Amino acid sequence: MGKEVLGLPGCTPTPLYARTNKAVHEIDSKLTGLIHKWHHLNAGVPMRIEKYDGSMISYEGIAYKGSPVTVFWNGFIEPYLENYSLEVLKQTSALAIECQFPVAESVDEAQSLLMVLIRRIYNEMAEVDSILKGNGFEFPKKVDVSGKILGMSELICQHAAIERMKKPSSGNLTYNIENIKGNNIQLGSNNKISSTNFQWFINEIYASGDIEAIAILKNLLINKTASRIIGAEASDFLTVLMGSE
Repeated sequence: MGKEVLGLPGCTPTPLYARTNKAVHEIDSKLTGLIHKWHHLNAGVPMRIEKYDGSMISYEGIAYKGSPVTVFWNGFIEPYLENYSLEVLKQTSALAIECQFPVAESVDEAQSLLMVLIRRIYNEMAEVDSILKGNGFEFPKKVDVSGKILGMSELICQHAAIERMKKPSSGNLTYNIENIKGNNIQLGSNNKISSTNFQWFINEIYASGDIEAIAILKNLLINKTASRIIGAEASDFLTVLMGSE
């Protein structure tokens, strides 16, 4: 059976997919390279592999049994997988917020890619383990890695759930101003205005002289729900402007 393709065939990619896909492929390449270094153990050359914490795994002139097998399967790859995956999730949620794209949707996509990555990495470990235990002609049955895949997948899902809850900071909040139409101003449902741009937004409306748009702003300030959503800073600013008429 061939190696699983690292991708999401049949799924419609989000606008952030290219960035996420690139990051996950880079992780796959790095971790696959680390796993393949274990082939040196049977090649008669010193084997040195750096662990995630910076310490080294070093073997020379030793067969792949006992201690090397224990090290290979217990904690060698897990810190890489968890921390690299967490970094992808964090970068994805941050990019989604920056691009004003739904965080949950982008994190879901990243999580799905990471699930494929996890399966690929553990299956690759099973392949290398079998080769190292073989004699060059005959190879034992591959280790069942389903439990390890499940454990790491659950861990990454927990991290993804946290990233889905992230929201823009108060300084980056955006608001949809829908169906405001005046003689000189029209804001459609796709227009988004951040709190940092409220001053420009209000000044432009006042400068336009559009009585209807100005009246809408007044009503927006009076409305308790709208005022709460806009926030204290924006509401205070609106109050000052309304009082300066």
